[in-house]
Amino acid sequence: MAGYFEVGSKKLEPTAASGPALWPSDEYDEQLSRLRSAVGQSVYLVEARFDAQHVSARMSGTPYELLAIVDFPRPDPAHHLYPHILLLDDGRGVNLGRILRVSRDRPYAPSVEACLFENRALRSRILPSRRRLSVTLIRHIAKHQLGELIAAPQGALSSSEEPNDD
Repeated sequence: MAGYFEVGSKKLEPTAASGPALWPSDEYDEQLSRLRSAVGQSVYLVEARFDAQHVSARMSGTPYELLAIVDFPRPDPAHHLYPHILLLDDGRGVNLGRILRVSRDRPYAPSVEACLFENRALRSRILPSRRRLSVTLIRHIAKHQLGELIAAPQGALSSSEEPNDD
């Protein structure tokens, strides 16, 4: 039943990196019960934003009181809409398919125990992974930023100057 949705020319699937996953994930029911135990408490969200041009993540660091978790009447994996919505004290209802992480206690780098919900499949497709910085990559980034600073046009890199994330 897993589907995909498109943002611009990019196809995003609600699957795990190691292969196809159930939709929602196997952990969904366990995470949902942890969220239900947090009703009435402050939580921090990392939300996915889907525009016609790109997908991004928003982490404001603002605590929201979780008022309730309600059933969503029309879940749809093709549009990444999960079967539940979080009702927040700012008047919003946010579908769990649009949330990357819900945590308690702290907004940034929460402990494993403080993480109530995490959409790992979507997070791995939106958020960049850690990279080792090579001398070539640092040179490329510095050259690009310096060019923007002095408003000089940047030429194309030769194949020997292509940045390598390794």
